[in-house]
Amino acid sequence: MRGEIDMSEETHRFQHPAIVCRCMDVTQEEMIQTFNAMVKFLGSYDADTYRRMSGAVTGFCQGRGCLQHLQRILAGKLREIGVQVDPNKLLPKRRPPLQPVPMGLFYDPEAVEL
Repeated sequence: MRGEIDMSEETHRFQHPAIVCRCMDVTQEEMIQTFNAMVKFLGSYDADTYRRMSGAVTGFCQGRGCLQHLQRILAGKLREIGVQVDPNKLLPKRRPPLQPVPMGLFYDPEAVEL
């Protein structure tokens, strides 16, 4: 019938990939491919190396929007290959600014409030 949309799971999944990291536009499939490449070529998994390779958790929100999804996906992939891991160990390291910034730099007494 004309205008009918195929909503089968397989068709829907590949036409509309699940974007997990909205800031960096990283899909679930790309995350899994990056994980598989790390395990294949590096022989191990490291959260910081994964972050650099995939781009996930490096955007504007610094993982506030996608970190839990990343943990869930990676914990599932690790379980598939027989590795039991605490999901908290899958977190990349948090790095403070190189130099502290005084809050007074953000204050402008002459600014007009809107």
